[in-house]
Amino acid sequence: MKDFLLTTGEVALLEVERFRQGDLNQQRRIEALLLLGQGESAMEAARKLGVPPWQVQAWVRCYREEGLIELMRRDFQTAPCNQEEQTTLLQELEQSQKSLQKNLYDLKALIRQLRDSLPLSAQDSDLAHWLVRLEKTQENLLEAQKAQQAQLASLKSHLSLP
Repeated sequence: MKDFLLTTGEVALLEVERFRQGDLNQQRRIEALLLLGQGESAMEAARKLGVPPWQVQAWVRCYREEGLIELMRRDFQTAPCNQEEQTTLLQELEQSQKSLQKNLYDLKALIRQLRDSLPLSAQDSDLAHWLVRLEKTQENLLEAQKAQQAQLASLKSHLSLP
């Protein structure tokens, strides 16, 4: 959707929430928002997520009008994914997990590099404050990553996948 824009803060929140959510349907809703925020059409996002385009549009409408909490809470009537679609979604989640792991590694290296280059006189500066916030974000993402790994393992066993 061309008119669907997400702020950097919204993208960050959605990324964290995507990994915190244990329900595959909720993860798809968030993924749809992220895809649309990247400029993809509702049709493209629907195809990637294995849902009808009208469903993606309903999720966007709910997010815009009522917010993320309501989007996660609401029971949308959708047809369940078949085995092939579930396998595809799991593969995409696994790829996303690998990407998150690399980004977390890069973030850790960046934090270490910034911390090492921060002069002692600047310990109380805005930069030091932002480093602390980055470290907290990293901790939250690591927690979310661990939860997602457990969820992926559970989903795989439920679907009898290797």
